[in-house]
Amino acid sequence: MAGRDVVPQVDEVLAATLTAQGEPGVRALALLGDARRILVGSFLERPAEVVESCLRVRRMPC
Repeated sequence: MAGRDVVPQVDEVLAATLTAQGEPGVRALALLGDARRILVGSFLERPAEVVESCLRVRRMPC
């Protein structure tokens, strides 16, 4: 991220909105957290799902 020293956390309003949507929102919030952890070099919360998503994208035709 050019010009930024810190990758921001997920906004509280966005987190509450996603959580209110039930399991799909909780999943999306966890994946947003994992994306942040990748950017800052930390451990993932849902590593298997991140890998599965990456493999799925890789298999998509261009």
